[in-house]
Amino acid sequence: MLNQAKTAVGMAARRVGRSLDGMGAALETHPYTEKLLASTRSVGHKGKVPSTAQASFVAPNASVIGDVKVGEGASLWYGSVVRGDVNHVVIGAGSSVGDSAVVHVAGLAGNKPTIVGNNVVIGPRATIHACTLKDDCMVGAGATVMDGATVSSGAMVAPGATVSPNITVPTGQLWAGTPAVYVRDISELEAASIVTTAAETQALSLAHASECEKGPLEIELDERKWDEKASRDPTYVFQVPEEGDDNLAYNDVEGQGVPGRVFNTNLRSPDVEYEPPTYEGDMAAGNDAEEGGKMPHVAAEAKA
Repeated sequence: MLNQAKTAVGMAARRVGRSLDGMGAALETHPYTEKLLASTRSVGHKGKVPSTAQASFVAPNASVIGDVKVGEGASLWYGSVVRGDVNHVVIGAGSSVGDSAVVHVAGLAGNKPTIVGNNVVIGPRATIHACTLKDDCMVGAGATVMDGATVSSGAMVAPGATVSPNITVPTGQLWAGTPAVYVRDISELEAASIVTTAAETQALSLAHASECEKGPLEIELDERKWDEKASRDPTYVFQVPEEGDDNLAYNDVEGQGVPGRVFNTNLRSPDVEYEPPTYEGDMAAGNDAEEGGKMPHVAAEAKA
């Protein structure tokens, strides 16, 4: 009863806020409304919050809702949707949910959660609904696995196939068609490719996670590095140092770092003590978020 009252008050306050905002916009000559899209990477539902801390990668535009548990090293790719609203979803370690794939459950038409085992590969635009995918199996792109169905360990569902409700795809078999039927046994090479694909996808997800978590300063630094490297002739003796390159002195000119860029030097601010300029250090000093992009001598004066 108390929760219902809170919900009613919240909805009323939201309506009042929208009305006031509309009145303010109407007073403007050229009103502008900026539409912000809230992140849906982790959305609670009826007190249930997704557990994705162990996942190696959850795409920025993925939607994970409700009672969802994602195992270690699993990855949810761009545009994928995992809904644990009326039941729970478990995605095992090392498994991947491809681009725009949907994983859902059943609660009204039967108590059927979705259980995805370890090292399972779910292709892009696939639909996994209230079923069970055992360890080391693969569901192809655009395929559908319906309520109560089971894809056994080491089995493959072909792209675009539809596995009917309560059907079991046995171990080591390839099923295809709509409705899906047995086609043939998979080869040893195909069975090994499931494990290989799962491992490769997990490794790729780490790279995507690293890139997606970068802040604005890191992105700008990467752009500068790329621009300098792309515009520098490969035969030129001085090259932009690669990450982890210990031979930085090779690219140094009289203590001023990589040529082709103006650094903050003692000639500009001789009374300021700071570390010798480097490519990364110059950007960090000149674009410090807290100092509003001030140069070192300006920042020092402000602090004084």
